[in-house]
Amino acid sequence: MSEIYKNVRIKIESEHSELSEESLERYINDFMTAFDDDHAESLSRGEAFDDSEKTEMAVEGTIRENDGRIFINYEESELTDMQGAKTTLTFRKNSPDLVTMMRTGSVKTALVFEKRIRHICTYNVEGLMPFEVCVYTLSLDNRIETEGKLHIDYIVEIQGTRAGRFKLDISVTESSDAPNFN
Repeated sequence: MSEIYKNVRIKIESEHSELSEESLERYINDFMTAFDDDHAESLSRGEAFDDSEKTEMAVEGTIRENDGRIFINYEESELTDMQGAKTTLTFRKNSPDLVTMMRTGSVKTALVFEKRIRHICTYNVEGLMPFEVCVYTLSLDNRIETEGKLHIDYIVEIQGTRAGRFKLDISVTESSDAPNFN
């Protein structure tokens, strides 16, 4: 199978809020006991962030399809405090509800996002020892192939001592000089 590749513009909007131990426990219990995905989605979308930090940036990147997988690549900037890191989001076309975020460079990690599932991942920042994080995906809406949009709402626990809730919205649009993407 041949590889399909094009240059794109990527708009990234993220929101982050620290969670107390009580909030973390409540989120996980609520989402684990939600009776269906629609109920879990309403829980995720209905809650406002307290004292959140918002970041918005637009970058040039690439999107490619190879062997049934989609890869979105871009470089991080000083806005994310990860300058020098390269990020790749990837998923299989036949299972878009399982997304992996891989970072290389100044930050090295592979975070796995799968709705209502907790994954244990490793995070490595230059100058620090690698540490374990638990990623719990509250909601994931992957419309990259149809609308160029990806939404992930997730919690990251750092070694059971700290936790943060993150919302990530990514929009991918073709650059005017990009080849067609079939």
